[in-house]
Amino acid sequence: MFQPVRGLFLLLFCSLLFLGGCGGMGAEKKASPSPIAVQQAVGVERTLLYPSAEDMILTGLTVKLPEEKTAEDSMIAVVERYIKGPVGENQIAPFPENCRLRALFLRNGSVVVLDLSGPVNQGGGSDTEIARVYGLIDTLAWNFREVESVKILVNGNEVDTLLGHVDLRRYLPPEPKLLAPELLQRWNGESHD
Repeated sequence: MFQPVRGLFLLLFCSLLFLGGCGGMGAEKKASPSPIAVQQAVGVERTLLYPSAEDMILTGLTVKLPEEKTAEDSMIAVVERYIKGPVGENQIAPFPENCRLRALFLRNGSVVVLDLSGPVNQGGGSDTEIARVYGLIDTLAWNFREVESVKILVNGNEVDTLLGHVDLRRYLPPEPKLLAPELLQRWNGESHD
């Protein structure tokens, strides 16, 4: 009596194994892309404002970056890309190699605190310092209209200046006068996108 039950159980078990193994045959399921992969594929155009090799006036370079979920994350992506370069034709990279963004905080929706590290306070004179400071500030304000001022820290600490010329003890507003004429015109027309 136990053998027919055992045989029936064995038959049922084998049938389930067979049906389970055949379930994927013939019709492959394609994995749907993750939301992050879709966001990165789509991306958003951003304008990075690097100094011109001719006169250090800030000129635009359009790049495509992943669209992040928050404004703060999008700002981080822009600043990291800006510091890293590469720049466009006839543009200068204001930051030396091995500089990086340690942290970025968005306060009250319009004030940005940047914490930089690496040799950000080495090499160059006043033009280099202006390009580093206002290249970052104007790039943030160009891409994120809500940005009204930026505070720059180095290795988590307040500093007087990067290279001895621009006072970093306070929050700095964007400086559109440093933009190339065509960008300044767009800035004044509030259509900088």
